[in-house]
Amino acid sequence: MKNLKKHLKNMSLSAMILMAILTFISLMLSLTLIFSGRKADFTSKQNATMQEISQKIAQDTKQPINVNLYISEDLSENYPELEVHKQNLLRLLEKYQILSDGKIGITIKNPEPYSAEEYEAKSIGIRPFADPENTHNMYFGASFSNGEGKKFVIPYFSVQRENYLEYDISRIIDKLNHINKKNIGVVSFAGNISDWQIIKKLKQDYRVIFLNNKAPTIPSNIQTLFVYNPQQVDSSFIYALDQYVMRGGNLIVFIDPYAEVVAQKYPYTKRNKNLLLPLLAKWGIKMDETKVVADVVLSQTEYSTTLTEKNSPTSLTITSENMNIPQQLGKNWLKISFLSAGNLQISPISGAQYHPIFYTTEKGETIETDVVKYQNIDAINNALSSEQKRQIMAYWIEGNFSSMFDNSPVKNSALEKDFPPFIPSSLKPSKILLIADSDFIADEIWNLTGYQKDADVYDQIAANNNADFILSVVDYMNGNENLAKLRVKSLINDNQSIAEQIYIHAYKTHADEYKEKEQKVKQLQKELDELQQKLNSGQTGMTLLKIQQLDEINRKRQEILEEIKALNYKIQQESSKKINTIILINMLIAPLLLLLLVFFFVRLYIFKQNRII
Repeated sequence: MKNLKKHLKNMSLSAMILMAILTFISLMLSLTLIFSGRKADFTSKQNATMQEISQKIAQDTKQPINVNLYISEDLSENYPELEVHKQNLLRLLEKYQILSDGKIGITIKNPEPYSAEEYEAKSIGIRPFADPENTHNMYFGASFSNGEGKKFVIPYFSVQRENYLEYDISRIIDKLNHINKKNIGVVSFAGNISDWQIIKKLKQDYRVIFLNNKAPTIPSNIQTLFVYNPQQVDSSFIYALDQYVMRGGNLIVFIDPYAEVVAQKYPYTKRNKNLLLPLLAKWGIKMDETKVVADVVLSQTEYSTTLTEKNSPTSLTITSENMNIPQQLGKNWLKISFLSAGNLQISPISGAQYHPIFYTTEKGETIETDVVKYQNIDAINNALSSEQKRQIMAYWIEGNFSSMFDNSPVKNSALEKDFPPFIPSSLKPSKILLIADSDFIADEIWNLTGYQKDADVYDQIAANNNADFILSVVDYMNGNENLAKLRVKSLINDNQSIAEQIYIHAYKTHADEYKEKEQKVKQLQKELDELQQKLNSGQTGMTLLKIQQLDEINRKRQEILEEIKALNYKIQQESSKKINTIILINMLIAPLLLLLLVFFFVRLYIFKQNRII
């Protein structure tokens, strides 16, 4: 009996030690899982290894490039999550500097309040943001410039865009080295698209010229032409487009059986037969306007945007298995999305090559366009065809073509002298990208910050590579082959820690309130600046009433800033509460299970010993 008690005592002591060890391990694992990324492979997601094309861009640096980093000294103290991003940035820039043989210079500046560095940062467009206590501005941006006066500015290095870090910097360095801005023509048949984020991307690298959609000619200085959602096309423009291709112009066309973005803006617009289809047929391409492509296999979307809807067989997300990017454009992209796309077929003509780029699986189907317009998922699923075959949604075409016209429509008229000479067949090969989906480039489809019409290019957070792909095509068409081959290694930062995910989830529940308060602060700041400017310029006198008005605006602004601060605290408390709950559960579950296990074996041991006695 004495030995039994000794055994039990030793077992109890061992169990307590084991429980303490397991509790400590559970705590460490909880903290690691919650506060570190989900993926242990740092190099795969954080761009520790540079792309070969990025290395080539750095090595090709011919003239000095100055990189001025504007980073507040207390950045890591106030925003720890930005410290990791900062270190990644510095390591990456150091690699560019080494590969360029020192031609890329790096200077770090601390824009303290009211300092010359802060004035400089603001003047070039580095975006200030408040510290957690709203006591002073902070900065985390950069300017890149060369000796010729070319300059590019990243106003703020967003953590959400950290996977684009190498992509953004390589594009900037290559442009400072080589690129001269060329002209991109844009013709829209669906209203004004000038404030779309894809256009902002293009404007950063090219001169974007908006053309009249009834223009009888395309200017000869247009290197690449965008044609967006051609509906109710005037015959004069068809002739202009025909002759543009005869001259060897580069063309990107977004044509659609059902453009949902357009339908939302202009729901009562009557749809006429697309008069551009005969011209496409002349180039060897056919599209059935009455059919929309569907594929139940590709209909599961990982990130929902404004227009994409999960489980809709006409809302498709495709990956490399369903892409066949031409070799000259580099390797495949990560993810491309389509919404109610059309089905393209070819009747090849001699002298042209046809390259299918994006397509469905072998289970691809079609559905009547009129059914899709009602946006009823059940009706759409019930109306699917049973053809089960690959449907092609985009083609890359290169080659020579012949005109669909026998002669100039103004021949023997007074207008003939004002028109360029008629060209019956291609003077040189054209490059044509035809995408059967006008929604392809809409903000709502690819950009998770599409609602911010005043957002900068470096604010854009891509849910897919739609815009990246189009920019790559434009780069190739305009001879910027290095840029055309640049890729991002991932899209949304899926290396977020559980803590970050919990915080984001908590933020989303208060997002509308947060944005509303931020908007009010911006408006009040605008009023404050305008009034201050009038006072400084002497447009209005410094009266007691004006002083009171200034004080009142400032007071309201401070009140809302305090409300934002309180909301931030509330979000942090909610996320902290969830994190603490997870830690507590993880700390208790393992030891409790062990305790039950020990209890079971002790009872079993006592039972056996009693039987022996």
